[in-house]
Amino acid sequence: MQGMVSDKTFHLKWNNHLQNLSQLFTTIYSSSALADVTLSCRDGTLKAHKLVLSACSPYFEQIFKDNPCQHPIVILKGIPFSEINLLVEFMYKGSVDVQELDLQSLMHTASELEIRGLAYEARDNAAQLLNVNLEYPSYSQTVTAVPTQQTYTQARTDVERLKQIHLYQQSMMRAEEMRRRRREDTPGTNTAVNNILAAAAREMEEARQAARNNERVVASIQTEQEGLLIKVL
Repeated sequence: MQGMVSDKTFHLKWNNHLQNLSQLFTTIYSSSALADVTLSCRDGTLKAHKLVLSACSPYFEQIFKDNPCQHPIVILKGIPFSEINLLVEFMYKGSVDVQELDLQSLMHTASELEIRGLAYEARDNAAQLLNVNLEYPSYSQTVTAVPTQQTYTQARTDVERLKQIHLYQQSMMRAEEMRRRRREDTPGTNTAVNNILAAAAREMEEARQAARNNERVVASIQTEQEGLLIKVL
């Protein structure tokens, strides 16, 4: 009996395994302990671990497979240090806080580097953004009020412009009618017709002048509105 070998199998489980790994990643991220790769950006460098980067990015995984050296230096041209620092933090911690103005550029860089959990096909894919759990503030009320004022001003300007165009068209129609009558009337009536044509010509010139003045008013309003929008943003 003492020489018999037992065939029993025991399953050993570490209940807090994932939690401890998460804490370990946070610790080595903060201290750069055992770092074996350097990421070089245009304005700084950052040490990291090939295992973590490979697990979170097929892009980095392929680089390390193609260059199996002990401590490679990966040069990331055109990527600012602030972005790569945020992306590395995301890979180690699983979450990161991003300013609203930096979000679009960061997501583009994440897509280029194939960062799992951040890379996506379409920019407007809201579901993936929610899965990433990025939070950013809503737009201010001041900015949303500007388009309303612009719309009102533009509508008012369009009405005035249509009025001037209508007056101009009426003047042209009256002038054409006078020319037709002049061709049909007898020579004795030419003086009266000429007077009418002169009046029509003056009316047309006044309409043209009013249209030009209206264009200057429109340009002035648009300039003021653009200045207001720039101040708000």
